[in-house]
Amino acid sequence: MNIVHVAKFFPPERGGMESFVHDLAEGQAAAGHNVLVLAHAETVPADTVEYRPRLTVKRCRVVFRGGRGYAPVAPALLWEILRGFRRFGPDIIHLHCPNVAEAPVAVFPPSAPLVIQWQSDVVFPEEFAPPAWQKAVWRKIERALLSRAALVAVASPDYLQASEPLSHFRDKCRIVPLFRPAEAEPRKPGPAARWLMGRPKGRRVLSVGRLSHYKGYPVLLEAAAMAEDLSVCIIGEGEERERLELMIKRLGLSGRVLLAGAVDDGDREAALSEADLFCLPSIDRSEAFGISLLEAMRAGLPCVATRLSGSGVPFVVSHGQTGLLAAPHDAGSLAAALTAVLDDPSASNEFGVAGRKRFLEKFVPEKVLSDVDSLYNEALAGRPVGRFR
Repeated sequence: MNIVHVAKFFPPERGGMESFVHDLAEGQAAAGHNVLVLAHAETVPADTVEYRPRLTVKRCRVVFRGGRGYAPVAPALLWEILRGFRRFGPDIIHLHCPNVAEAPVAVFPPSAPLVIQWQSDVVFPEEFAPPAWQKAVWRKIERALLSRAALVAVASPDYLQASEPLSHFRDKCRIVPLFRPAEAEPRKPGPAARWLMGRPKGRRVLSVGRLSHYKGYPVLLEAAAMAEDLSVCIIGEGEERERLELMIKRLGLSGRVLLAGAVDDGDREAALSEADLFCLPSIDRSEAFGISLLEAMRAGLPCVATRLSGSGVPFVVSHGQTGLLAAPHDAGSLAAALTAVLDDPSASNEFGVAGRKRFLEKFVPEKVLSDVDSLYNEALAGRPVGRFR
């Protein structure tokens, strides 16, 4: 097939959504499909074409950001979408949402079947919410897009059940989990892994994610202050760094918490091998799945996450089997869960073994790529293979 992915970003831009699009596109190309990826460019050179075997990646420069900074806008991407639909002759258009590129696809729908990857609803806490008129316009675009979609892929049944935008389109929705490669990148210790190596064994907690409002890192810092013997390494960069640095000083955690920043894949994998436990302390449904949890489970680490209602996190981490779930926004609950796992080496080991088993059964490329192929075939069966005209 000829497959066009319209993504928000693509590696080397970092993030769970970016990693998933990359692995999906690479896996499809390796399977013999011809794949075109169209995405925004922010920290990598824009308006250049990257060619790989059966895979072409085109990035367009972000000119500004709307929606309080969360929505990258690249006007050239509109032209590339229209040109890609026309010249590439796609059999399937795979649109990854949320994404400002939803607008041109909704206004200029392709004749090829449209499959939407619904990564998450557009959810803002009150203090970060854009103006009401912007939200209203966006809801209309979403509804038009969902109306035109052949099928919608959602990563977990929990998220589908709670999603208001998808509530009128559940007949089109299919559960297709996210995945990570079964084999990790080679370990290459860097600042994060070396810091963990120097901390007391059995008390080392690792978290990986963007330093963003919904990740709940202030709660993790408060939990670390309650459990005085924990060492916490947080890998990631983002707009909350200054706030977290001030909290670390105020709570007297400077010797026990490291904000490692963005690190390379080798250091991240080495850090996963050195840590005793992985924690994802997210506080709202903007954490739709938690792909970093998959990397921790692949490494055999027990996980502590939060019981986010309507999120895929409880679908990924099975409470009492692969880890524990704490109450969101509750530092006491999180501290109790962290210490409960670390204080019981036998349970910690059982969680790690069960987590890796669950990862290999549900969240590996061969399983999910097969699910995506089935999704495409169902979309194609619903209408003839089309071409953009």
